[in-house]
Amino acid sequence: GKTNNTDTQQDSGLVPHVESITESLSLIFRDRDAAIQNATQARYNKHQESYDAKTLDDVLGIAVQQTFGIGLSYDFEHFDVPDEKDVSIHQMRARMAKSAVRRKRELDRKMKEELEVLRRLKNNVVTSKTKDVAEEEMKEVESE
Repeated sequence: GKTNNTDTQQDSGLVPHVESITESLSLIFRDRDAAIQNATQARYNKHQESYDAKTLDDVLGIAVQQTFGIGLSYDFEHFDVPDEKDVSIHQMRARMAKSAVRRKRELDRKMKEELEVLRRLKNNVVTSKTKDVAEEEMKEVESE
């Protein structure tokens, strides 16, 4: 007969992390959405560790993680495109990610500039609360 080899205690010496691997595979078959969320969170954590340690194992993945707060892997060759007709789906994903990161950073920079303008306006405009103080200062200046 067929033997059932699901004893993780027996296999744990042979395969490192067999319990977590078994649980991950089991989760994939039970709840695909949860499995994807767990994988994304695991990748997010890995990217954060790499960023903190400055190892930068997956530079584009880390850029996406730091910019958007999501864990996706771009740990594949996506820089060289021998022929535009032969662009792989991975290269297309990488192009979209690079474009999204670039655009998000551009929007963040513009938003920061706009906020700075608004702060300067707020600080430099006389309001109804500061009107009396401004009038007193003007009288002092005019009387001198």
